[in-house]
Amino acid sequence: MTVADIIRDNSPDTKVKIQGRNPVDEFDAFVENYFEGLLSDVPPSLRECEVLSTGWLLGARCHSISIPYQKLP
Repeated sequence: MTVADIIRDNSPDTKVKIQGRNPVDEFDAFVENYFEGLLSDVPPSLRECEVLSTGWLLGARCHSISIPYQKLP
């Protein structure tokens, strides 16, 4: 599943945070924040990324999408 699949299957007005995580070690606590906003506004560079997991962030009160670490320009 990719981020584009999630965008296609959900409301474009859904608030989301996209975070990079270690794809090999699920217990690695380091997280890189790449995007926070509406699904409709997710940058094209993140849309084809593989999704590691999804969830709900209690403190941020929004959905989360975890992807492998990215090298962004």
